[in-house]
Amino acid sequence: MKIDIEKNLFFIYTEHHLTNAINAISYFKILKENATLFLFISNEAKEDNHKLFKKIIIIREWSILSNIFRRSCDAELFENHLRKFSNTRIRLFSSIYKTDSVNLALSILKPQHFIVLDDGNAAYSIVIQRKLGYKLSIYSLLSSIYHRRYMLIYPKKITYFTKYTLSDLGNDNIIISPDKLENNTLELDNNSIIVLGSSIYLPNQRRKPIINYDHYLNVLTDITNKFPNKVFSYYAHRNEKK
Repeated sequence: MKIDIEKNLFFIYTEHHLTNAINAISYFKILKENATLFLFISNEAKEDNHKLFKKIIIIREWSILSNIFRRSCDAELFENHLRKFSNTRIRLFSSIYKTDSVNLALSILKPQHFIVLDDGNAAYSIVIQRKLGYKLSIYSLLSSIYHRRYMLIYPKKITYFTKYTLSDLGNDNIIISPDKLENNTLELDNNSIIVLGSSIYLPNQRRKPIINYDHYLNVLTDITNKFPNKVFSYYAHRNEKK
């Protein structure tokens, strides 16, 4: 898949997002001189992965409300970095679909392609959000006033770079990312059940939960009841209360 794009910007918010970005760099055959990483996490990426990017820009994750109440200039610093790419054709990669930083990038850069990387199973909720369409919110209006620019952003078309088989995508595209096994010291046996936690039952300021909390617990209970003699381990999602 060859696309004539000058610069590729990667927005990374957690360490596992970086793994997906590396897979995308390999798939799209992106050269180092055309790849810039915006790192929105406090812990730096692994040193081995730095060599894939020409430049790494560390940004403290922010929101309009945090900027106002903390009197922070994080948003302004980020905007200044974006403006350096404003006259460049851009392909934007992000594991987060709707956040202040993504909306600001879409508004300033107007990228030719917006590619959404996997963030757990969040791709399913993004499909639902896009089917429902854009809804005006007080937060989006506040964001537009704060930045003095149009921030009511709804990309007409996105591309999912995902390991999931998604359906009913409308005008959106999908690329199935190749599975890449990492060195893993976790040992599995027939006496273990391991469940990776999810945030699909948690609401946030931008969406309702995908499933009801009680239904989520019932599914976990059904699993434990079906395999009463096995050791059940649950690894919480980062947004779940430990």
